[in-house]
Amino acid sequence: MILSDLNRTSVTVVSDEFIEHHMPRANGEFVKIYLYLLHRMKAGCADIDIASVADVFSCTENDILRALRYWEAEGVLKLSAQEPPEAGPEPEAGRTAGSGSSRAAAGTSAPAGSEDNTAGSDSISNTRLRQLKSENEDVQRLLYVTEKYLGHPLTTADMRRIVYLYDGLHFSADMVEYLVEYCISRGNTNVRYIEAVGRDWHKDGILTPEAAKERTKTWNRSYFAILSDFGIRNRNPIPAETEYMDRWLKEYSFSPEIIREACSRTIQKTGNAQFSYADSILKNWYDNNIRTMEDIKAADAQHYQEQQKARTASGGKASGSGKNAGKKAAGQFNEFHQREYDYESLQKDLLNKQLGKSD
Repeated sequence: MILSDLNRTSVTVVSDEFIEHHMPRANGEFVKIYLYLLHRMKAGCADIDIASVADVFSCTENDILRALRYWEAEGVLKLSAQEPPEAGPEPEAGRTAGSGSSRAAAGTSAPAGSEDNTAGSDSISNTRLRQLKSENEDVQRLLYVTEKYLGHPLTTADMRRIVYLYDGLHFSADMVEYLVEYCISRGNTNVRYIEAVGRDWHKDGILTPEAAKERTKTWNRSYFAILSDFGIRNRNPIPAETEYMDRWLKEYSFSPEIIREACSRTIQKTGNAQFSYADSILKNWYDNNIRTMEDIKAADAQHYQEQQKARTASGGKASGSGKNAGKKAAGQFNEFHQREYDYESLQKDLLNKQLGKSD
């Protein structure tokens, strides 16, 4: 078997000592992390952020730090004297893949705590995230509790989203914990969704656990009433359905009776719980200022009258084309020239062919 190197555009040099003595007994994940850091240093990236490395490998910062500490104990690299997240690899003696020490790069995103909430969790810089994780007990507890609820370690992006609720939206720790508990208890374990719900609550002025509980109690009753109108039971609404229902309840401000009527018409027309179809009905009523059942009845009556006028006008044109127009249309099929056959002759020909005779 002959091996050929097809990738000649860029090369990262790994020392023979590492391959022969360190790599065979090391954890495979640690080896991958070391090779990646070596590659980054070779490319001239001396400032390496632990959070970004964790995102590359879809693991936590603690996983990266464990790998760094392992290689430090092996004498392969040296951690800086700064905080652990600032650690980075030092080049080995005799290695040609770069020089100088590595340290974590400071985040360049907008400072936390600003009132511009449009950026969401992107407004939490790496520096701010590390600071709060190391200094703020509330943040430490929130991250720990969220991990326990989810049942798996948080990624750096997840941590930013949780910290954003606390430091960007200025929710109290109790409020963030209730928000996380609320979303997860309803089967939504995506931290991106948790952030979206938090932003929605903040926009509506829901800033305390008490206000959130009152809101969820009210909206949950409305949600499940609508699901029941659609014949849906024994499950929670999915985010797409919640979005529709929020529009009907908040933006359109329709009563349960009106929404029930739209759901009923949707089932009759489509045969299933099609939220988009119900939304088209309710939007039409909203655009035409139809707010009550009496308005709906009046609109239905007007629509029926318009249909009757249209049918009458269409029928008048047909009858105006002449007295014999209807007869001609009815007998049009019979005007087709039908073929006439001599069945006796056909039978005789068929018999002769069977007997092998000619006519």
